[in-house]
Amino acid sequence: MKVKSAPIFDPNSASSHEGIFGLASTEQNSKVLILSVPFEATTSYLGGTSKGPKKILEASQQVDLYSPLYPNAWKQGIYLSPLKDSQKISALSSATQKLVKKCRNIRRESEKEKLQSKVDKAGSQVNDFVSKFSAKTLKTGKIPAVLGGDHSVPFGNIAECIRYFPKMGVLHLDAHFDLRRAYEGFTWSHASIMQNVVTRLPLQRLVQFGIRDYCNDEIEFASSKSQIRFFTDQDLFAQKSKGKVWDRLCDEIIESLPPEVYLSFDIDGLDPSFCPTTGTPVPGGLTYSELTYLIHKVVLSKRKIIGFDLVEVGPEEWDANVGARLLYAMSSAAIESQT
Repeated sequence: MKVKSAPIFDPNSASSHEGIFGLASTEQNSKVLILSVPFEATTSYLGGTSKGPKKILEASQQVDLYSPLYPNAWKQGIYLSPLKDSQKISALSSATQKLVKKCRNIRRESEKEKLQSKVDKAGSQVNDFVSKFSAKTLKTGKIPAVLGGDHSVPFGNIAECIRYFPKMGVLHLDAHFDLRRAYEGFTWSHASIMQNVVTRLPLQRLVQFGIRDYCNDEIEFASSKSQIRFFTDQDLFAQKSKGKVWDRLCDEIIESLPPEVYLSFDIDGLDPSFCPTTGTPVPGGLTYSELTYLIHKVVLSKRKIIGFDLVEVGPEEWDANVGARLLYAMSSAAIESQT
């Protein structure tokens, strides 16, 4: 019987493969495995981030693979799980959104608590779905990545990475602290992801940057925790205005991170001109070039990127275009950091 040869892949030609970035990668031969998690039940402003994975996959076909920073990273393989594998999560998202909407319109406390419990159960199901993927991926020595969806979805990935790398730190890009305690009564709210990470997991270090929209409780919580270091957007802008160069600010953001790093990037940490239809856009933020420079500085620091997530990418073409390129930069940097 004649053995079927591997598909021919030409990185210089138009994309002829349906995989992420047009790559012919398989789950078996890829260093980075990305799980699509189209879930956004607790989104509190604009909706549509559950469509992010599909839109990013489509936009990724236009991403050129050559990078002067990581010219050969793509050869080690980047693989996105088939979107059909996440159909149950998509259906769960739609059903849970209805519960959340109903919950917000109910005044009777006992009835509201019952609905909140159902929403929390759905969040736990998402955590289990992600955790199983991450555990399997880490066991094979690959890099687990999560593509949301809202920012509630990567909890299971962060939890499993901490199991394998107990001294790791999280580098968190966001316009928000996401340190709300059970925001709107929902334990697994997108606005509570880092509250849950810090209080439920033995995380050694959380470094947050780009923060520019937060409440009193969050700033007090962040200031009271020794494992949290944060850089507000206002502080970064003030230092740049006084002449401190971005290269040095990157060093200051990175310097307290341990040797093993997890990247958790909410795209709204960027200037909203790069992500106008994200869930909660806020004026200010980083440019795309500033962010990719910082990611490269993590690699140059000899730290190992052991996992990551990209969330809150809006459903429009421009957001997906930026999201696809950021996802490629994160994947390439993670691969380079482990070579």
